[in-house]
Amino acid sequence: MVKFHFRKLRGLKFDIGKLKDLYFNNMHLFGNNGIKNISAINLKRIPELPKSTGGNYLQGSYWTMYNGGEVKRASTIPEDMFTQFDPLYEGTYFHELHNKISEDYTIGRFRLLQKEPRTVLSWHRDPDLRIHIPIITNPGCKLVVGGSVYHLPADGHAYLVNTKQYHTVFNGGESTRIHLVANVISS
Repeated sequence: MVKFHFRKLRGLKFDIGKLKDLYFNNMHLFGNNGIKNISAINLKRIPELPKSTGGNYLQGSYWTMYNGGEVKRASTIPEDMFTQFDPLYEGTYFHELHNKISEDYTIGRFRLLQKEPRTVLSWHRDPDLRIHIPIITNPGCKLVVGGSVYHLPADGHAYLVNTKQYHTVFNGGESTRIHLVANVISS
């Protein structure tokens, strides 16, 4: 198992102003499609399955603790099936970022994730690592991996986060948290 919690990815720095503009121009598309605690825009999809940008496709499988044991939650949708960039976002700065990240990493889902103020995700672990690019944050947004607490600044840097370890994220602030997140397909 990978031992680090997170690390800044050297050479992957992006224009935070462009990212914020794109978010504000698309924020009306955010929705949870009936899935509790998930508010996202999927920027990639499964070819020939346009609906794979929403609904149950916003969330992959994960493990959590329940009644003293580990249980798997959500259905497994293989990350390597998400191979097509959503035509709605082709040619945008999101697409440019996707292509830049894909030079060094094989990625599945590529999502904008929104975390409302004063909310938290469950204590869980994911099957793959994640690359996070914070777009909008506040000092009350924290990432907890293992027993360590971090704040990822919205400074244009990309961070590789070891979400294979148990972790959570909470937004204890008064403004919405927005991250662009790429699921790294394990080799």
